[in-house]
Amino acid sequence: MRAYLLILLTTSFLLPTIAHAGSKDADGDGFSAVHGDCNDENASVYPGAPELPDGLDNDCDGLVDEGLNYETDCNNGIDDEGDSLVDCEDPDCSTEAGCQDADFDGYVRYVDCDDDNSMVFPGADELCDEVDNDCDSDIDEDPFHGPIWYEDADGDGFGNAEDEGIMACEAPSGHVDIHEDCDDSNPSIHPDADEVCDDEVDNDCDVLIDLEDDECADFDADSDGWPEREDCDDNDADINPDAEEICEDGIDNNCDGSIDEDCTRADTADPDEDSPSSGKDEGSGCGISSTRMHPGPWIAWISVVVLFYRRQQPEG
Repeated sequence: MRAYLLILLTTSFLLPTIAHAGSKDADGDGFSAVHGDCNDENASVYPGAPELPDGLDNDCDGLVDEGLNYETDCNNGIDDEGDSLVDCEDPDCSTEAGCQDADFDGYVRYVDCDDDNSMVFPGADELCDEVDNDCDSDIDEDPFHGPIWYEDADGDGFGNAEDEGIMACEAPSGHVDIHEDCDDSNPSIHPDADEVCDDEVDNDCDVLIDLEDDECADFDADSDGWPEREDCDDNDADINPDAEEICEDGIDNNCDGSIDEDCTRADTADPDEDSPSSGKDEGSGCGISSTRMHPGPWIAWISVVVLFYRRQQPEG
């Protein structure tokens, strides 16, 4: 008897709670589960709802997408038929002009911005051809392949030899396509510059400095007719291979590697040095005067004096 009463009390307590839960309209479509809503979590599903092409039993009659009469849109991004096939994926769109791939690049006309060019499609490599190759509405941006431009800081038309460069279809401001400038801070130094032969700088960027460069082969600093490569002192026009060696000046005047050899001393030079009366000893070298006097003239003079004196004496 007590067990019967316990069951009766429990049932009378739970039944109202269960009935209340089933009568709640969870999706707010006016129908609860107890009123026949076959999906109370979707407001488009309830008894008598219009059937939609969404793969659901919208009207809760046990049938899906029945009685629909609609036209498939092949370019709206929607699964019109509820078959999980969108646009050109749907067989019904197989004859649609926009679903054809005329250039066989894998993209139909609806998404290919130029279906007559197989090099143009979404995701294609951008080229420097004034065409939107990747169909992003931008032209020649970030090319896959194109010219490299190098910074030209000194504006001499040659880019920095150490610059890695920027790939772009058009030259960015302050950039050129040649990068052989060995000093991009000096506009007088670049591959087309003339080598300055006495400034200790590689003016033409050929790694050769001053006389190392063939451009300086004829450089003659002192204008004596002898280039510096052959002149042992190209800062003194009196010193060159054609010069006369000057004695006792301690200089290799004729650039033969010897000093004061076979020379003429400038301070004792005599225009009559080849004459016997010059008093010079030809074998003394460098024109040094001899200190010996020749006795011939003195003997002759004494003989004349003695003869004259005898003629003045009376005969005895």
